[in-house]
Amino acid sequence: MRFTLALIKTMLRASYYAPGHPEAKKGLTDLHSEFVLLMGDRAELTYMVTVTADDRAITIDGYDDAPLPLERVMKQDATSLFVPKFLEFFDRWNLLSFSLKATISPEEFHTFLVLMSQPPEASQGTTDAAKRLTQAFLDQHIIHVSTVLNDDIVGKERRLPWRLKMALSRLRRDLRMLPLYKGASPEEIQRIKTQIIDDVVRPIRQAGFVKDFLVNCDLVAADVDLMDERQVQEAILTSLPEERLVQTTWDLVKDLEQSQMTPGQTPAEGTSVEATRRMDVLRQIADHVCRKGSTPGHELLESLFKHQALSLEDLPPEVRQNVETRRLADSVLAREDEHVTALRRLTADGDGRELVETVQRVLPELLRRGAYGTVAKILRATNEQRQVPRAPTVFSELAGQLSQLAASKDTIEQLLADLHSSDKDRRTQVVEILAAAGEPAVAGLIKAYANGDNQSVRLSVFDAMKRIGPSALDPFLARITSSHSEALEAFGRALRADDLTAPRENDTTLLQVCQALARFASLVLVPTPHHARRPVASGG
Repeated sequence: MRFTLALIKTMLRASYYAPGHPEAKKGLTDLHSEFVLLMGDRAELTYMVTVTADDRAITIDGYDDAPLPLERVMKQDATSLFVPKFLEFFDRWNLLSFSLKATISPEEFHTFLVLMSQPPEASQGTTDAAKRLTQAFLDQHIIHVSTVLNDDIVGKERRLPWRLKMALSRLRRDLRMLPLYKGASPEEIQRIKTQIIDDVVRPIRQAGFVKDFLVNCDLVAADVDLMDERQVQEAILTSLPEERLVQTTWDLVKDLEQSQMTPGQTPAEGTSVEATRRMDVLRQIADHVCRKGSTPGHELLESLFKHQALSLEDLPPEVRQNVETRRLADSVLAREDEHVTALRRLTADGDGRELVETVQRVLPELLRRGAYGTVAKILRATNEQRQVPRAPTVFSELAGQLSQLAASKDTIEQLLADLHSSDKDRRTQVVEILAAAGEPAVAGLIKAYANGDNQSVRLSVFDAMKRIGPSALDPFLARITSSHSEALEAFGRALRADDLTAPRENDTTLLQVCQALARFASLVLVPTPHHARRPVASGG
């Protein structure tokens, strides 16, 4: 980066002269113009000492989305010559980073660089040097340069990434420097605080450090008079775009789930203080979302409720209804036999209206969960009771709802996938529900049979088609190769039966069909177009 090389050279030249010497100011005007051109619509440019176990390096932050190691933007010979010189300026003032704001004036830019370039003194690299630099900032009213000194570093006792420690330390130092703005009105101070927080959070927003920054804000507010921890966190949340706020919230939820901390626990019960801080931040985010009227999505709101960051009353009506429906589904599953028995006992339309409404409400949730055993029991009870003379019309309503739910595209795909279950009872339950779906399930069943290589799955698929009736068997037969004449004859007899789903006592048609299928479980389906279906064999 040409500007950085020019910056280092200018500082080196200025370091050879006293601050007021003309040579010390040479080239500063052109350098500021180059800085303005470089910044464009960027907010600030940061030079930061990055400390590792083996080495120190300088990175540039604010120019690109990710920090750039200085050695990657300079030629190798320039790196070996000028980077050590640049590090000397940092060491001279016990400095870890400085950030040049895009709005810095030429005069303030000149003053800062000349100050940074002053020849070494006896106190260089010490706490006294850092104090002298801070006092010089105050005396010369340098407010568009943000610095972090070695003595400013917070969180040394916590296992935090270096970049996060630097951001926390910078925010703490910048907030403590607010007295620089003498004579500013309360409104101006608030604007400056907002700008300070935005400048610090913006780079780490891209790096995904926001959640950890929020969790460790106590380090920032420990000795800042103008803002407490919650105010700092609230200002950060306000600065986040909604997309980033949602992602940060999910990150916190995942951290809590990984730590297996339950909302009622305290650190003394085995959870970490950090997990407690994360829970507190999650509650603050939930409060922020409610007050600002944000719409982070139902799944996230339900997760906040699950972790007791939101109460049921805090949830929007639609989300609250989803939560209540899940609770009802839990209750139905816990007392499954009791509900099914009560359903069978209904004898008049006015009976058990609350029970019927509960069943109607939870059926979609039961299907979504794959609670096929419960759904199948409700389906059987409904079909049996609707056959009873003068049965309540509610059973016809339930049967229609079940059929409609089972016939939805998503449910059919879910059911067809679960036909591959190794649990025979579960496959039987799936077959019952697919039969209730009727004709909308036919195409998927035929495809499942054609693509299946498991005899048990194929038997279950055929069982479902058999229960659906001719509307399923007719297109199925049209795709069977002609070499399977025995199977075709058996299927033809099945199609002529009066009622496939309820055979008469002496009707052996279904037995013949099943026997044929057992012998020809490896039937091959050919991709015959629907409009070119072959007529079904009529022989018996």
